[in-house]
Amino acid sequence: AYEICACLVGSEMCIRDRYQRRVRDTEHNKSKMLASFRSSCRTSATALRRQMSSLAVEERGSFTVLSMQRAPANLLSRAFMIEMRETLAELDANPACKGIILRSAQPKIFSGGLDIMALHAPPRDELALFWTALQDMWMTFFGLGTPTYAAINGASPAGGCLLAMCCDERGMLANAGVIGLNETHLGIVAPEIMFAQPFARLIGERAAERHLQLGTLMSPSQAQQLGLVDELFDTEDELMAHAVKTLEQYARLPADARAMSKRVLRGPLIRRMEQEREGELRMVIDLLLSDTVQANIGAYLASLKARKK
Repeated sequence: AYEICACLVGSEMCIRDRYQRRVRDTEHNKSKMLASFRSSCRTSATALRRQMSSLAVEERGSFTVLSMQRAPANLLSRAFMIEMRETLAELDANPACKGIILRSAQPKIFSGGLDIMALHAPPRDELALFWTALQDMWMTFFGLGTPTYAAINGASPAGGCLLAMCCDERGMLANAGVIGLNETHLGIVAPEIMFAQPFARLIGERAAERHLQLGTLMSPSQAQQLGLVDELFDTEDELMAHAVKTLEQYARLPADARAMSKRVLRGPLIRRMEQEREGELRMVIDLLLSDTVQANIGAYLASLKARKK
């Protein structure tokens, strides 16, 4: 009887152990499946974000190519500007990234500038958010420690010209179209800190004064003669090869000394923006919401609509 009882107890313990192991294995498998599912979700979400992104990020050795891909004209919406600022800040914090090339994935257009629809009869608070996003993007881009090259492979008016002026070097296709600050054609004054002063730094005070008033959109050759762009190229392959070669020159230098030298000249404008951004914001909002400017923007949008018919 004792042996039978001991046998039964042993069998019960064996069954219990096997059951507990099976439960543990099941829970472990569930955890693995859940982890795999979560990883798959994150991967899918990342892929979806990339598909929906206004920027395509491609690593080329130690350099990163940012291709603007917001169809049809890479217009600077609030979301686009936030994404641009965040992407640039992330790359700037990555020591493996030695330089950034900005180009367009859209045919014949680098960037058409600010999203004009966001400027047409917007609520005042939405316009404030839009312009604040522009200020934030500009301060990050203009003061970026990582060397940047604008590979201007299409037309670049207004805000597109601003993006190019943020870069350390600018190359342009000889047949890319026009570039410049043409805000006066809509009754808008190019704000001093982000637009007018960087423009004057590149082409000189007298030339900037004249072309800002006239709202000149320059040909690539004219832009090169004035110093708005550094080099012209016949093909995009030549343009991109020169971008890499130029950034390699920057990358060979001690990074801290080079970045500090850049801040010596660009820092004063950035500090002015930090101090004066609220005043600029109020001035720009009042100007953009004025009856005259809104009428000009409305007429411009109507002309675009008629052109499409």
